[in-house]
Amino acid sequence: AHDKPFFYSSTIVVDAGSHFSNDEHLLGDSEFAVWAVLISPFRRNNTRYPHNFNLRLSRARVVVENAIGILKQRFRGIDPIRLRGRESQRLLVLAGVILHNFLQGRGETVDFS
Repeated sequence: AHDKPFFYSSTIVVDAGSHFSNDEHLLGDSEFAVWAVLISPFRRNNTRYPHNFNLRLSRARVVVENAIGILKQRFRGIDPIRLRGRESQRLLVLAGVILHNFLQGRGETVDFS
């Protein structure tokens, strides 16, 4: 399932100003239209198709997806949990990042095999 319907029904779309400052953006894939806080790749049929922009955007998205993958690998037990409410989801991700960074600082690594 794609995230597009979920995104466009979220409060982020309705009230972007309360969620993002002028220098903060979301990274989207080509399914999403460019929007005030959403950056998505240029389509190839665009006559001003800037390949370098799309390449850099793709690299940034890969970094984000890898970070999510590391959290899911390290904390496998929370992956199937379906939390209700954005605040619970936000706090879970934040706690995971903090705990991961703490463990990394102590030299504990993740075995991805």
